[in-house]
Amino acid sequence: MKNLSDTEKSVLNRIQKDWLICESPFKELAEELNINENDLIHIIDSLKQRKIIRDISAIFNADRLGYESALIAFELPTQAIETAALIINEHNGVSHNYLRDHRYNIWFTLVVDRKNSLENEIKQLAGNVKPNDYLIFKNEKLYKIGVMFNIDESKDTEEFSNYEIKNISPRELSLEEKKAVYVLQNDLLPAKRPFRHLIKKLNMDIDEKKLVQTGEVLKQEGVIRRYSAILKHTEAGYTYNAMTAWKFIDHNDDKIIKKFIDVPNISHLYMRTIYPGKWEHGLFAMIHAKSEDELKRIIKKLENESGIKDYLVLRSMKEFKKKRVKYFMEEFN
Repeated sequence: MKNLSDTEKSVLNRIQKDWLICESPFKELAEELNINENDLIHIIDSLKQRKIIRDISAIFNADRLGYESALIAFELPTQAIETAALIINEHNGVSHNYLRDHRYNIWFTLVVDRKNSLENEIKQLAGNVKPNDYLIFKNEKLYKIGVMFNIDESKDTEEFSNYEIKNISPRELSLEEKKAVYVLQNDLLPAKRPFRHLIKKLNMDIDEKKLVQTGEVLKQEGVIRRYSAILKHTEAGYTYNAMTAWKFIDHNDDKIIKKFIDVPNISHLYMRTIYPGKWEHGLFAMIHAKSEDELKRIIKKLENESGIKDYLVLRSMKEFKKKRVKYFMEEFN
């Protein structure tokens, strides 16, 4: 990336990894990075102002919170796309919504409380949008989620990988834990006692010490995947991306799956629902790259190493919505 100091690059690499949820997290990070706490706070504030850091917050496992999610593809005539996107975006459970270069042209992710029916929510959306056809891709198996963009290319970095999460059953949360989730999903302020500031900003009735203790417990139990910074990938130099779908026959072939897991540029890797005779490309891999050539090289290497010749490259033509779903909030329900 241009216009970044060596210190800024080092900070960006570190803050994408898991943080300790504590009363003074910037102090902990500053000591680890061997820089002054005030300097670190200033650097992070600058990186946020420059839109390089998207936000700093907890990343949750929706299943453990009692929510259900799916990727949905609508097939719409060209003249109906813009209006349909607006309708879909109004749903507070929609986090990502893209136009992709395929017959199924609108792709969005939907999260709903398990007390509601995912299928009914989608059916209602389809009734309002009136697509020619649609497919619901549930997460049949999660192999990997999360990626660390290597900003300082002079150093090796460790990508985030969650190989298949074992415990995805909903966990009953106490009122105090729900309050913690409510706070921790919000963007952290660059300050010496940032959680105290966040509690005050949100006007929440929860003690700072209790909040951070609860946060670490939720992390240990898999409710929180990690607490970290998320970068805006385009500002981080990764301006080319594609959602790929592979016709993977032998679902028990772990060697093939590992070929995909080991690619640091892959952020999301799922086995999703297959519709025989209609959609048989069940292995979904989201790939990020710094150039068109790099993206093509990664895909070609995966093809050669996996032996899978039948795959789709679904490029993003337009971003309609990208917004983190907020759990346990009135507007969500």
